Amino acid sequence: MNDRDDQKPSTRISGHVRMQLPALSSVTHALETKHKENYSHGFEDIYALQNVDLSSVRPVTGSTKNNNSTTTTDLPDTKEGQLTLDFGPGWRGWMPSLSLHEPLQVLGLSRPAEEGLLENGVRHLHNLIGMDKSDFIGMKGVGQGHIDEVLQKLQEHLGAASPAQSTSVDFVSLLRCLYGDMEPLQAYLLLEPYGFHDIITLSTADAVTVRHMNSEARSENLEEAREQALKHKRRQFVRETFRDLASEFLIPWIEERGGIASLQEIHERLRRCSSDPTTTEAVLTFVQDLYFEGSVFDETLVSAGTELFAVNKEALGRYQSLIRHARSYFYARGQSYWFEELESFLLRDFARKDVGFPDSFIEKVLRLSNDFRVRKGSDGRRSVRLS
Repeated sequence: MNDRDDQKPSTRISGHVRMQLPALSSVTHALETKHKENYSHGFEDIYALQNVDLSSVRPVTGSTKNNNSTTTTDLPDTKEGQLTLDFGPGWRGWMPSLSLHEPLQVLGLSRPAEEGLLENGVRHLHNLIGMDKSDFIGMKGVGQGHIDEVLQKLQEHLGAASPAQSTSVDFVSLLRCLYGDMEPLQAYLLLEPYGFHDIITLSTADAVTVRHMNSEARSENLEEAREQALKHKRRQFVRETFRDLASEFLIPWIEERGGIASLQEIHERLRRCSSDPTTTEAVLTFVQDLYFEGSVFDETLVSAGTELFAVNKEALGRYQSLIRHARSYFYARGQSYWFEELESFLLRDFARKDVGFPDSFIEKVLRLSNDFRVRKGSDGRRSVRLS
């Protein structure tokens, strides 16, 4: 056997083959690796964070800036011009501002500027909304000075509020829509008894005429003013306005209250929706006197009695059914019940029919109905009897 053979490890011991085995540490490492590959639940890296020294963690910050410098952003203001979904009439909670329908004359433009716009078909403020100086180019008789005047007066008149979606009602704007393009003297006389004549600008000559006008001349001019005010386009505009107003501000509100509301409650609701509550009652009175034989709400709501309205015929049916059933308890002359007692009887009877009412609906019906008389005694308890 040579030297090379001496260097090879022996592979035979007593006639058996001896295998060369790897080191024990290599076997252990391989088993640990295999265990991790086959049985890992994926959280080892996360658990390893518990061994991180937090003092060695450096916060991520941007470059420092001078405190006196101002920061600007290119992001748009999400409050202005953000997407507003239109769910249709009765679900919006807003209506286009009445100022859009005001005639051009309410701006008080100089005569050349006003005549130039009228000759080019601009008759209402909505024709001017969204226009800039370039849109006036090509208008015959409208120069640069007129353009500046128009845009300035329009901005002053409308202010910063968006005319497209108004969550309040400007009732004085309704009067300007109706009479802004009428003969100023006639419009002045028409609105004077209701205290709104100051929205009409009279010329010096007309102001003198009004001061020296006798009763006969005043009556003649007032009659002509009424004829102009009652023209079809104005009557139609009033009815459409109150139909839209009821759709957005009254009907959803009345439905939440059980479908029934008194005239007093409706007027209070309109005052709350008005941009100037102090003018609401006077405008409603004026419109009712001139354009409606009954209430201004007779065409948009259903009458349920004297100064009482239902939101629709279904609500009227619920109201009448409750009244009939309540009357059936008064089978003897002069009979009366404690208010809470009668209310509990009605709730029980309708519950047996699987009919329910909104909270306080029965109380409201008994209180508002013309069929019953509710009295409060000295002890504070209320009693109910037939009217």
